[in-house]
Amino acid sequence: MGLGLYDEEGLSLKGLEEVRRADLLFAELYTSFMPGLSVSRLEVLAGKRV
Repeated sequence: MGLGLYDEEGLSLKGLEEVRRADLLFAELYTSFMPGLSVSRLEVLAGKRV
């Protein structure tokens, strides 16, 4: 699932629903550089570890 263009706030509402329902989250950050992304803020939005 795409996170958007800049940071975790680019995640769509539907995407956020899916993230919260997922059993496991993995962020591939090697080829998908997002200058404003904070994994800790993403974890707060998701309600689980990434």
